[in-house]
Order: sequence, then C-alpha cells, then structure tokens
Amino acid sequence: MSDRDEFVEGGGAVTNLTTPPEPEVLLRSRHSVPAVSLQSSDSHRESSSGAGNLTDRKKIEESLIQHLSMDLLSCDVKLSLFSGAAKSFRHDSVLSPFPPAFLDDTGSKDIKGVHDALLAIPPLNRLQRQLEQNSCQLSDQQLNLLSWVFNGGQSQLSLRTMTKVEGIETLRRVGVKPGAQISLPTHAFEVRTISTDSWMSNTTEENSFYGFHGSRLDNWFSILHNGLQQHRAKTSLFGEGIYLSSELGVSLNFISRGIGWDGSMLGSSLSCLAVARIKNHPSVKIHCADATRGRVEGSEGGNIPENYILVRDNQLIHIRYLFVYGNETGLAVQSVLYRNRFSNWIYNNRLLVLLLGYGGLLLLVGMSSSPWFRRLLRKLGMLQ
Repeated sequence: MSDRDEFVEGGGAVTNLTTPPEPEVLLRSRHSVPAVSLQSSDSHRESSSGAGNLTDRKKIEESLIQHLSMDLLSCDVKLSLFSGAAKSFRHDSVLSPFPPAFLDDTGSKDIKGVHDALLAIPPLNRLQRQLEQNSCQLSDQQLNLLSWVFNGGQSQLSLRTMTKVEGIETLRRVGVKPGAQISLPTHAFEVRTISTDSWMSNTTEENSFYGFHGSRLDNWFSILHNGLQQHRAKTSLFGEGIYLSSELGVSLNFISRGIGWDGSMLGSSLSCLAVARIKNHPSVKIHCADATRGRVEGSEGGNIPENYILVRDNQLIHIRYLFVYGNETGLAVQSVLYRNRFSNWIYNNRLLVLLLGYGGLLLLVGMSSSPWFRRLLRKLGMLQ
C-alpha cells in the first residue's frame, strides 16, 4: 500500500534487467565501516593544509573501498534510490535528507550539482577498482556525496543484501504462502537504522505482525531514512494513517517502476516494496469481527477491507526488509523452493522430463503396432 501518493493502477514488477553478482558471504553490520567525510565548505578547504586534504581524501577513499568490498549491491541500491529521489520532479520533498556537501551557507540546495555528480560516478565495480588502484578522478565533493550515501546519513541507514535462501525464508516468515501466484522480488535487503535496536528491543513475535507497503520509487530514499510517516499519507478513504497490507499481492498494486541511477548493475529502472513490523496495538486498524478495531471514526469507506492494515501512530511501525524488483533472476527464480521435492526435481530437470516423455510416447506408438506386444496383452487379459 502507498502512504504518499494516490493509488497506482497496474503497478507491476520490473523484468529483463542486468543480473548482478550474487553475494558470496553474509555481510557484516554497518558499524564495521567507519563513517568519514570530507569537509564540503570551500573556505575550510582553502584554510586547510595540502597534506591535511590529502589525508582526508585518503580516509574517505578507504572507507568507500570497505563499503564496496563488503556489499557492492546494497551500495548500488542506496545510490539508485538516492538518484531516483534526486531526479524526481518532487525532489524538494522526496530528497530528504539532502546531502550536506551540496548545501551552501544559506541552506540553498544545489540540485544541479547533485545531478552532475551522479553523471560523473562510474559503475561501482569500476569505481572500486579505481579506488584500489589510486586512479579515481572524482572530486572531493563527489566522494563526499558517495560517503554520505553509503554511511546512511544521520539515520545511519544500512541495507544488507540477503542471499537467495535468506530471501526465500524471509518471504515465508512474513506470510507469503508457498505456491502463491505473485511476482516475487529479485533481491531482498535487511533494513536497519539508528533506531532499529531500540525499537526491536520492545517488540516480540507475540505482540507484532508484518505488513507490506508499496510506493513510488522516488519515495523510497525518504521513507527508508525517515520511516513511514502518517502526516505524509494522501490515501485516506478509510481514515488517516499509513496504509499497508497483510498480502504481498495487494501491495504490489501500489508500487510503480521508476528511474534510478543510470550506472546501476540492476539497470536504471526498478521498483521497491517494504516489509514493516507492526506492533499489535488497538490503534492499528485491521479487518476483524470487532467493529471498533476495524473502523476509524469518520471513515468515508466504512470498515477496513480484508487484508488491509491502517497504522495511525508512526511509533508503532518499523521497516525491516526492502524487496527490490529488478531483473528476472534473483529470488524470482528461487520460487521453485516453494514447491515440494518432487515438483522441485521436475522443475530443475524439465528438459530431461520433456525428452523422457517424448521418448515414452514414441515407444508406446511403436509397441502398439507390434504383434508380440499385442499377444502379451492378450495373455494378461488386457486385450480381447
């Protein structure tokens, strides 16, 4: 469900994009990478010594190498979501927070400078090689932008790329039923911010449940940094609040494909959907037999529909996972894990099964015209 925009009709998954390399190992927490940045002020740079500037640049380059080495795909997605917000015609509201390196002393936003910086950044695997070989030509301001995006800004946003097996297990845990006829995400990410630990410390499986939330691509940079916010909601048919769904298929109707970063390994076009943990509180409206639990006073649409969730307090919800719809590989191919072992074997050996079936058909046709086979059938009483 979308909290920021009108319903998007016909929103679907993005397919046929470049396949990124699958992460080989689980990646460490964001805290293992020190957050460093260059000073963006021109006056500061002018007053600093040349050796000091070189030291600052070296530190930020080393930090970027660490980020890219640990989780290249999550860095790519962060930059894609940032780019999607920066390119949006609504960038004044959706590019929040705004990169400090592109703010002047009066607080004016240099959005053109942000666009130029994004055009200058090469694909991240190439950037990693350049940094390791000390051949990176990006300016201090452009490096500062990358450092700010990868470090997660003030919210310390961290995305951890989940393996395919982890992604499938997460789908099961959040309520996607095996064999569901829906588009599965191509990549899944665990989401953490500076408030995750404290929020989760007061949350258990017994007093919470999961909900899916879909939105436009250009909204996700702000959503992940600032959380889902009730005051940003535009959909209020059943009351004001944050709209989610207990069914993945329902929320898929509210995502829309958008243009992210041109250098992304996922391709420049993608869409996203979040999985949020919701505290089971009376102010969270759900479809149930209890009329007071399923209705908001003054609701134009009546009771909350089945599979809908309406959260009316920002503190009762926290995003835990981000599903990205990029190319056709990734988790979508792994939907076979939702089948039983026999179906799984058939799926993995479907060409062999087809050939065996064709061979069996030819054998039956040939044997049906064989005299000795017909005599055998008569002896067995299977043929008159």
